[in-house]
Order: sequence, then structure tokens, then C-alpha cells
Amino acid sequence: MNKKFTLETLNLLKNKVLENSQIIGKELTEILINEIDELIETAIEVSEEISKNNPNNSSLYGLGLIYNDLSTLYDDINKILNEIDCILSLSNKDINNWKLWKNLGDKAYLCKAYYEALFCYNKALEINPEDFELLCKKGYALLKLNKPKKAMEYFKIALEKDKNNYKALFGLGEAYYNLNDEENAIKYFEKVLELNPDDKEALEYLGDIYYEEDYERAINYYKKALELKSDDINLILKIAYSYMELKKYKEALKYFKKALKLNPDVFKLEEIFEFMGRIYIYLGEDEKAMEYFEKLKEINPYHDEIYEIIALTYEEVGNIEKAKEFYKSWCKHGKL
Repeated sequence: MNKKFTLETLNLLKNKVLENSQIIGKELTEILINEIDELIETAIEVSEEISKNNPNNSSLYGLGLIYNDLSTLYDDINKILNEIDCILSLSNKDINNWKLWKNLGDKAYLCKAYYEALFCYNKALEINPEDFELLCKKGYALLKLNKPKKAMEYFKIALEKDKNNYKALFGLGEAYYNLNDEENAIKYFEKVLELNPDDKEALEYLGDIYYEEDYERAINYYKKALELKSDDINLILKIAYSYMELKKYKEALKYFKKALKLNPDVFKLEEIFEFMGRIYIYLGEDEKAMEYFEKLKEINPYHDEIYEIIALTYEEVGNIEKAKEFYKSWCKHGKL
């Protein structure tokens, strides 16, 4: 890695942001500078590791990530500055109208231009700092920018003004979830459900939190969410996987079959066929298992790892002869 070139490029980006700080505002400047500083720190660490040792897979992977992040960030900053120029030209007629800024922020948010959305919500809040909805919108923009701690500040301000602010409660649940603070995430999602027992997203989040720790409880939340959206294939598969973990194979099969009826994409189809094949081995129905493994091979003829999966599954159920047979097939396909 050319350490000098990388650091010079990052510092040029940093200067570009600082030069435009009056236009884009203090908070957006801080966020961008923090991202650049984190990348500079990582670049220095990786370059030092490579200089000390021969480059290994790990350090080369880190190098690839830095260049990827660097090019993305460069594009992002150019895009942000160009789009903010555009937004400013749109707002020139009525620069003190907070609703205009809110509407521009909403449009940017819908286009997934979260930096630009944050810029607009900041402008709106400068004019109307007491608006609950704006505080929450800013919080959600910050969540999208992976700034959960910062987002929490605005959700909490909104809650101080209205303790039952639905969007602020949900936003706090999501922020704590992103910070892996499961206890607080549960607390806020449960408060959301007190206000609206039919919030599908809150139910699904709670299912995700309990997944692995308490599969039965996770299933309960997923099923409640599924009642509200019966064609949600992701929920159906989460229930199926939970039943797999509980070794309730017939229940898992039922949900995998439900998922098949919804015409899943090829990636989900691969997973479904693989897990259905494994379940039938667990149930002692070898012919049925091979039927699904063959279907898997039809949609992905290069999936030679399937022989290893079959072998491992037979090993799990104690059928060593069958396991050996499929390990040999795996070897034949050049995987050992």
C-alpha cells in the first residue's frame, strides 16, 4: 500500500469538508471528519502491519477495504456537496420556511441521500427547534448514517416533550438494538407495542433480539408479526430456522414449504432446498432428502460443497457409512 498517497488523499478530503463547513453546517462536518479520521487511523494501522510482516490474507483484505472505503467516501463527499448546492438553489426563494426544509429533507431521505436529509433537517430545526417530528426525522437520518448514539440524543429530546412519542420510542429501540444493548432495546420496543400491539417491525425486532437466547419466545413474536403480513418470506424463514434450532423438524418443514409458495429468489431457494434436504435426513427420509439436494444442484450446478453438507448431516445423525460415501464424493470434486 502506498501509505503516503492514501494519507494525502484522505487529508485532501478532510480539507475539502472543512472548506465547505460553513455551507454544510457544524454537525454534518463533524460526522464526515470523524469518518475520515477513522479511515486515516485504519490506514496507518494496516500499513504498519504490512511493513512489519510479509503481507498476509488478513492485511491484504484490510488494504482492499481501505481503498474501497476511500473511493466511496470521495464519491460521497462530491455528491453531498453537489446535491447541497442543488438544495440551496431550490430553497433560495423561501429560505426561512422550515416546512420547505422538512419537505426537501423528506425527499432526500426517500432517495437514501441521508447526509443531504440531515442537512435539510438541521436547517428546519434552526428555524423551528421545538418540532417533535423534525427531531425524530433527524434521529432516523442519523440512524441511517450509523450514528445511533447521536440519534438517541434527538429521540430523547422528543420524549422529554412527549413521553408517548411513538416515533421517538421506536427510534430509541432501534438505536439501542444497533448498539447491542438488548435490555434497553426490549424496553422501548415493548413500549411501542403498548401504544400499538400491531407494530410488525417492533414485533420482528423483538423476535430478532430473543433469537438464539430463547427460540420459543422469538417464534412467538415472529408469528404475531406474520399475522400482520402473511406473505413476508423473511419472517417465514426466521420461524423455520428457529424451529430447526429447537429440533422441531416437522414444524420447520411446514414453514419452509410456506416460503416455497411465495416464489423466493434464487438465493433463498438455495437455502430452503439445503435445509429441507438436511431435515429429511434428520427424519430418516433419505430419498426425500436427496430429492431436495438434487433440486439444489439444478439451480446451482457449481455447489459442490453440497457433498460436504450431506456428509456432515449424516455424521450428525450417526450414519458414518453414508457420511464416508459423501465425503468421497466431495474429495472427487476437488474440495479436499
